[in-house]
Amino acid sequence: MKKRRKPIKRLNDAMKRRTMIACGIIALLFVLLIGRLIYFSIFKNGIYKRQVLSQQNYSSETLPYKRGDILDRDGNTLATSQKMYTLVLEPKNILRSEEVQKATIDALHKYMKLDEDKLLKFIKRHNKNTIKTCDISKFNGNCFLGIDAGTTTTKVALNDEDGNLCFS
Repeated sequence: MKKRRKPIKRLNDAMKRRTMIACGIIALLFVLLIGRLIYFSIFKNGIYKRQVLSQQNYSSETLPYKRGDILDRDGNTLATSQKMYTLVLEPKNILRSEEVQKATIDALHKYMKLDEDKLLKFIKRHNKNTIKTCDISKFNGNCFLGIDAGTTTTKVALNDEDGNLCFS
């Protein structure tokens, strides 16, 4: 003999009505909440904005600090903070005029305590290693194209027959 399955209970009319009323009340509450938020953001924002701004105060205070040294367990200094400077000199820009050259050398002598004669010799010695260039708009003749295609950048150089750089 086959066992009879129990019938699945469906929602009766009373349960449907109660569910619809509960969903309707929740939807009404959400609509009221959204309406209240819109009311405050549009019509009452000036009042609350003034109230918040009146309660704010601002004071600026610089806190003194000293970067510490990094020590090992025996108290030996492993690292310390020091001011460091990197000086980059481009001889081509420094030697473009006597005025720029004098101003640069005077400033380096005054602030970096570098010897003027040694500095001028250094700049002139490094100015010898410059690449000769040519004007590409006036160039006519054979040329050589060099391409360096890397994973993130591509570099191009165009040289004439004499080795002058026409484009980079």
